[in-house]
Formats: sequence, structure tokens, C-alpha cells
Amino acid sequence: MPYTIYFNQKPLLLTDTKTTNTEERLQKKGIVFQDQLSNSTVGEMLRKMEAPNTTAGVFLHNSAEELLSVFKQNMTVIEAGGGLVHTDKDTVLLIFRNGKWDLPKGKLDEGEATDTAALREVREETGLTALQLEEPLTVTYHTYYQNEKLILKESHWFLMKSPEQQNLIPQLEEGIEKCEWVNPAALATYLENTHPSIIDVLQLDVQKLLATKKI
Repeated sequence: MPYTIYFNQKPLLLTDTKTTNTEERLQKKGIVFQDQLSNSTVGEMLRKMEAPNTTAGVFLHNSAEELLSVFKQNMTVIEAGGGLVHTDKDTVLLIFRNGKWDLPKGKLDEGEATDTAALREVREETGLTALQLEEPLTVTYHTYYQNEKLILKESHWFLMKSPEQQNLIPQLEEGIEKCEWVNPAALATYLENTHPSIIDVLQLDVQKLLATKKI
């Protein structure tokens, strides 16, 4: 399966298949491409993804899993858990953190399982008490710098259910200004001001919920 790593707003696709969509992407301006796997080519791709004239990247190899593994070896990986919370009233939970709409998530404590961390972080960041873990959703990847180290945040997302639209208490000390219950039909406005990885979670997984009539 393909993986996408976001460098700010710029996606790097790690794939083992050259599809029509991949071919179309390669025709666009500012795309960087690589199909030879080594530590040096991975390092070169990391540098190119941070270049101002790069808009996106594609790395082709016969194993996307091996590609992801080598990229992880070239960065410091931090795991996180987060949740897409829905109710029976056709609403999903969003938070507004550091000027962007987001989903509740946070780093794993030492020895903590991803699903346990996801539940804990959602409760801490939103004040939710009654919360049911339903199923794993997806894993997203994005990068940032911390103390001059390139960090790869690996976020494990889970579908969760709140039995009702509970009162929400934003965790102000974590930069969360507000929490809102949002109808999926109104998500377009929120997607205009969020992170690309969050767009992936919301678009793909809310569509899944709508298709199965879970919300």
C-alpha cells in the first residue's frame, strides 16, 4: 500500500505502483521523483522536499513498506494516537488548536498502546467522559523540526463514538481554543483551514462513515 509523508503542506508519496494518478502527478510543476532506494537517495529526497521550489514528491520502489522503513531510519519517529469522534446526531468532533482546525491527538506515553493513548488524549483535550472506541481508521505521517532534529510524527487514528453531544472543555494549556460538534455536510469550511494529514483523515474516514450510515 502507498504511504504519504507531509512536509508542511507538501506530500511525498511512497509507492510501489506507477498508476495513472501517479503519472499525472509527475507532469505537474515542482514535482521531484526518485526510483533508486539507498540512504543517500532518501537523504537527497528529504533535502529536496524542503526546497522552496518543490511542491510534492514521488518515491517509487517495489516495496512501499521498505521505503517507509528506510525513511523512518533517517528521522526521529514519534508515535501519537488520536480520534475521530462521532455521535448518533450526525456530528463529528473538531478542535481549534494553534490557529488550525484539528482532531484531538497526542504522543504516546512510554509503553502505552496506540488505542489507549488515543482515548486518553481525546478525553484530556476535549473533556469528554463517555467515549467508546470502535475501530482503527488509518495512520498519517508528517514532519517537523524539534531541537534541530527532523521529526516524523506517526499518528494512529481511531474511530470513536460519543453517546451524545456532550459538553466540551478545550485543554487551553495545549493551545486548544475551542472544541465543536460539526455536521459532516459543513466540513468544507473547516477543511479550508487545517493540516493536509487531517484533511486525509476527515475526507476518507467521514466518507466511510457516511457510506455505512454510521453517522
